[in-house]
Amino acid sequence: MSIKISYRRIEDNELLFTQPTQTPITKLKEFWNDSDEEYEKWLIKHEIQWKYEQNAEYIKNHIEKIINKIAIKLKQDFASFDIKLYDSFEYINRSNISTTYFQQIDFSLKDTENTLKEVFKNIIKTIPTRSFFDIRDIQEDHCIIQYMRIGMNYEYDKYRCKTSKEVLSIKESSRGQDINYIMAGIIFECAEKLPEDTLFFFENPNSKDHNIEIKVKEIIDSHRIIAEKLYAQKMRKPQSQKPESLIQHIEQCREDFVIFDSNNLIEEYKKYRYSQIKEDMHFIQKYKEEAYSFLKECLINNIPIKQALNMCKQKFREDCIVDIASLMLSQDVIQSLRKDEEIHNLIEKANDEQKKYIKEIEKINNEKLRIEEQLEHTLLEKDKLEKDMLEITNMVEEAKKEWEQQEKEHEEQETRFLQYKTEIEKFKTTLKEEFDILKQEYKLIQKELELKNEYITDIKKTLALKEQNT
Repeated sequence: MSIKISYRRIEDNELLFTQPTQTPITKLKEFWNDSDEEYEKWLIKHEIQWKYEQNAEYIKNHIEKIINKIAIKLKQDFASFDIKLYDSFEYINRSNISTTYFQQIDFSLKDTENTLKEVFKNIIKTIPTRSFFDIRDIQEDHCIIQYMRIGMNYEYDKYRCKTSKEVLSIKESSRGQDINYIMAGIIFECAEKLPEDTLFFFENPNSKDHNIEIKVKEIIDSHRIIAEKLYAQKMRKPQSQKPESLIQHIEQCREDFVIFDSNNLIEEYKKYRYSQIKEDMHFIQKYKEEAYSFLKECLINNIPIKQALNMCKQKFREDCIVDIASLMLSQDVIQSLRKDEEIHNLIEKANDEQKKYIKEIEKINNEKLRIEEQLEHTLLEKDKLEKDMLEITNMVEEAKKEWEQQEKEHEEQETRFLQYKTEIEKFKTTLKEEFDILKQEYKLIQKELELKNEYITDIKKTLALKEQNT
């Protein structure tokens, strides 16, 4: 039974844009130690909300804003989060999160038996990842996980928000920063739920052999060895987790790499307990100041005393250390209570001044809000006036151009009118002259006609006389 695995960087336009399986909100919830209802209240209180849009640039910017907001709010209100989350966002440049690209792991099931196919698909649907954002696509012969390289990894007994390396990482490492810890986590989560004889076949173009084969059992064994190595680096488990019975304690000690003589278990256990007490004393001397400083810092940051003690217990994992730190803190409290009345009065005065200051701040903020609203309204009015002025200016320019055009046309018409008038005057003079000439000619013609008529009359008379004489 084998499953082929390939991985690569993907561009923003290759993102599947199906509903994400993991978001910063669901990832952060893994570290919450109270009810879901209280977690929702914490998110609402700090206005942290996930909004999904099918746009890669928007997703990356939105994740950057949420992670930055979470980092700030955890400093102000740590609430019921796991103490190992404290300062976890200080290990990454939070201003560059939006420039991070996505990676894709493709599990090919073409050569996998049908029964294992269905098992594996259910695994992919349910396993957690260490990334703050991932999208999953379950197909007939493929299971795809696309994830952002920003995630949360467990290193040196605390969580750290980091960018995973762009390398092929099959196994876990005791130094998570040297590997693609998100991919290694996904591979281990899958391996832990598969039969031990299942074979993973990795297609790796960056390797000399190009391909890597590894059994699930080898991945799980590697994870166990790393876990034991990290366990050995810890001081030891807290007293509250010690077994109640002698046999359980001895068996637990066997797991903690302590070898016992089966013929003399009681003596060995006494020696073990004596060494424990010595170690407790050494541990107290070594870490009491650090625990005291940590506890004091928690109180300075306005963390409630009960929560601060729990955080201290989670950090140092020993009740005796917490007891010593609380005693040292109690001494400080007693000494501070012995301060004279003047300091008390000064504190009260400072509190009164602070209240006045807060009221003044509120008043200033209200005034600022009013001014901002008024300014916003004024700016809107200004924009409207500027728009109206621009329209009026354009209208004036248009009217001016039209008037200039009409003025020009009027001048041209006047010029043409004068030209026509001059030509008409010339034409009238010419006509008058021609009329006078024609009038003279008419008179001459009329006179000539009269003469001709007289001549004709004379001829008629002469002819009449001739006719009479004949």
